[in-house]
Amino acid sequence: RIVVPPGHYPVTSGGIHVQDHMALIMGPDVILQMKPIKSPDCHPIQPKSHVYIEGGTIIGDVTSKPPTKPYCLKPKEPTKKDSETDEEFQAKVAEYQTKLEVWNAYSAEYDAWKDTNKHGGDECNGINVWGDHVFINGITIKLVYGDGIMLVDYSTDGGPYTVEHIIIANSDISATRNSIGMAGSNKVRITNNHIHHTTGLSPASGIDLEPNGNSRKNVNTIIDH
Repeated sequence: RIVVPPGHYPVTSGGIHVQDHMALIMGPDVILQMKPIKSPDCHPIQPKSHVYIEGGTIIGDVTSKPPTKPYCLKPKEPTKKDSETDEEFQAKVAEYQTKLEVWNAYSAEYDAWKDTNKHGGDECNGINVWGDHVFINGITIKLVYGDGIMLVDYSTDGGPYTVEHIIIANSDISATRNSIGMAGSNKVRITNNHIHHTTGLSPASGIDLEPNGNSRKNVNTIIDH
């Protein structure tokens, strides 16, 4: 059992590896802040198996909020239908040009934001879970470029899961790509969390359930409250 004293701690590449059968306890005055490092492996906390993590705040290396996505998707250039008059088609062209200007302005702002904020890449997660029997309770995660919490199982399809029996509870999570990403897992419960302001990188989901390639799926998942 490790109790972290109050403080603001910089976290470098690789982060804190919480070994098997350990508890990491952080009070409300504990902040782990990721330093901007050009590395794909920049997760502040990486638990193994039979791990309990409680409290504290993880702050990623995103220095500013992404621009607000416009009301429209990137528009498609219109084509004239045989049934349309010239006036009707010109009205469609004018609407297209207006939407295209809005989209181009957003794209330029978004590209500038990415250039400023992308350090390690979209796989830099707040907590990266590789093992089994992990309980994450009462933690705050924000300003993370990748996922707030990522569960990823690299085991062979058909064999036993390596990421299973996971609980994420009573936490406040926001991130740029996904607040919680699940890429292969078994017996996961996500309960009583505040998941919000997930925006910036596709898919930008509060909770994203995606298979790990064509192998591991997410099975026996409970999401409540």
